[in-house]
Amino acid sequence: MNHANNARVCELYLQFDDTNVEHAKAQLEIKQLLKKHCYQDTLEIFLKLATQGDRIFQHNAGVLFQCIEQVRNYDLAFDWYQAAVAQDYAPAKERLGSMYEFGDGGLPIDLSAAVRLYRESSDQGNLHSIYNLGMILARGSSCTAQNLPVAERLLIRAARQGHALMKLNLGIIYLEVLGNETRANAWFKKAYEQDSYVSIDLGDYYLDRYERHVSGNSSALSHYWFAIAIACGYEKDVLTFFQNDTAVMSAFKSQSRLH
Repeated sequence: MNHANNARVCELYLQFDDTNVEHAKAQLEIKQLLKKHCYQDTLEIFLKLATQGDRIFQHNAGVLFQCIEQVRNYDLAFDWYQAAVAQDYAPAKERLGSMYEFGDGGLPIDLSAAVRLYRESSDQGNLHSIYNLGMILARGSSCTAQNLPVAERLLIRAARQGHALMKLNLGIIYLEVLGNETRANAWFKKAYEQDSYVSIDLGDYYLDRYERHVSGNSSALSHYWFAIAIACGYEKDVLTFFQNDTAVMSAFKSQSRLH
């Protein structure tokens, strides 16, 4: 149960219509429920309006069913996204596209369907779809050729306007695909400045590079970012991250003075 991840999901994907009285009322109630991690109660509020045809809350119900472990049901997520997509709702197209891209809940991976939905959604201005298209084009896929100039343009557009994880992953593309460490570090810094919790993501990223023997300084960078995370008050999260890897935890303690 990762409350930090759940909070991120809710912040990134849940949508509300500020001009709608019912939405405003629900949003106040939901805000309190999410603070208490009451996802089932939150879901019931979404479903009340979703069943009445509200495409935004159809999408929101899908988000909880897809992304929140405590209430996860991929079949229902798929159904609610489809209902919202039938009403031409761009955020739901992006989320449904993600289910096709990654095969959530045993759904057959269909990159053609994912790219089609991302393109439709991005044409409507959805930032997540712009970002997702950029990520696919950065590496290429079975249905889409790699296109680094277009990918870079899309990812920069999304990162400038979007959340810290978009900046983080643009940095990873610069490092791993475009081979520009200077720009990668600049975007890592921007991501951290926007959301200090990214320090844990960066610690994890460099730890993975170290374990894959990608570069000689990955171990030091992993320790650096986990130490930054601790300094930012995320010691408990760092400890949780390492709880299943006692060997790495022991080494990290000795080098980072984590107690």
